[in-house]
Amino acid sequence: MTATWWEPLDEGLRDERSRVQADLVEQAWRERGDEVVVDRDANGTAVSMYSPNRLLVRTEDAPQVYDALGLGRPGRPTSRLAGLTVVDLSDDPRSLDEILDFLDGSLRVGIGTPDHVLHVSKTWCAPIEPAPPTGGDTGAGGSAAFVPAGFNTDPDSDGRDRLVAVVDTGLLDDVVAEHGWLAGVTGEPEPATVGHYRDHGTFIAGVVRTYAPQAAVEVQAVLTVGGTVYESDMVNGLFDSMNLELVERRPDVISFSGGTCTRRDRPLKSFEVFYDEVLKPLEGATVLVAAAGNDGSADRFWPAAFRWAVGVGALDAQGSSRVGFSNFGPWVEVFAHGTDIVNAYPNGIYTYTEPPIGTPTADFTDGLAVWSGTSFATPMVAGLIAARMSLRGGTPRESAEALIQFAQGNPGPDGSPRLTSAVDARQS
Repeated sequence: MTATWWEPLDEGLRDERSRVQADLVEQAWRERGDEVVVDRDANGTAVSMYSPNRLLVRTEDAPQVYDALGLGRPGRPTSRLAGLTVVDLSDDPRSLDEILDFLDGSLRVGIGTPDHVLHVSKTWCAPIEPAPPTGGDTGAGGSAAFVPAGFNTDPDSDGRDRLVAVVDTGLLDDVVAEHGWLAGVTGEPEPATVGHYRDHGTFIAGVVRTYAPQAAVEVQAVLTVGGTVYESDMVNGLFDSMNLELVERRPDVISFSGGTCTRRDRPLKSFEVFYDEVLKPLEGATVLVAAAGNDGSADRFWPAAFRWAVGVGALDAQGSSRVGFSNFGPWVEVFAHGTDIVNAYPNGIYTYTEPPIGTPTADFTDGLAVWSGTSFATPMVAGLIAARMSLRGGTPRESAEALIQFAQGNPGPDGSPRLTSAVDARQS
């Protein structure tokens, strides 16, 4: 398995891991028949990735962008969002950077942005790969008697009649069938193309159910290309999940354990349009909870950094303070358990790929894994929002704001606003 790099913080190892993880993502896109641009910092560390041939603009700005670039207008919609246009640049010999700089100078700064690749974190995955749990992780009764730590046993705040959408890698039905707390979880099958991010979505569904055991949970298969997706494809999937012509009900909570830093730290245009067109008119009836990222940085990680989203960082194993790998800053609204989380995982041999590699493989035999990351703090908060709604009523946004206010009144020694227990749903 791989060793931790955040205790103490080893920036060199963090950056080495980032390079390896970015290479894996590039390879996954090449195998799909596509190429991505890697935006690197002065140290050669990947900061963001995006399509070299797609430009995102608001539809209201599209005519002047097409005219400035000398392009013919599209003959059909390029996004399910009416307010978003995806401009095809495949016939333009200029690089995307050249085109973006030209538009910034000739029209308006930020009028166009890349179609970014969204992924599990800025370092391109969780801060550490999954490991088999020890006897201490599963308790005295072993895996057969296992119940996730902190499991919510309050029948009044169990998330019943609430729907949480987990937007991730998809669902492994055989893993769901092995664990009682996952009973009734549904979703799209996880494809093999997710690579070594296997089970990420199912594990996250298990964390949601730890804190909202009676909530309906649906897992979407979106992060399917080596654990990544273009942002324009992501919002198309989100639009479908909110479209009552396609689904019976909209989710109360969207749990997204991914995101990206962006070119020049500009907000994700696709999510700006998604909020304006879909979420804002609902007046808090659906809330997006998003991971803050895993590289111990204050750099903004989108969409968690949007003011209308709930950005979630991770606490240490004791639930005391921010753990070293978690991103932080005023844009991170709350911190929750995200270190040494034990939940459902498929049996079999896992081969480690991220440095530094100690034991090259691990044999998972108990249907469980121990994993760390803001990826797993995020579904705790999503579950608590659903749990509080079943007790207090109100909208998802109201429940989220009440929990954030409670967390601000429950800071750790480092001042991090904390949610640490299923009881927080009742106390908030």
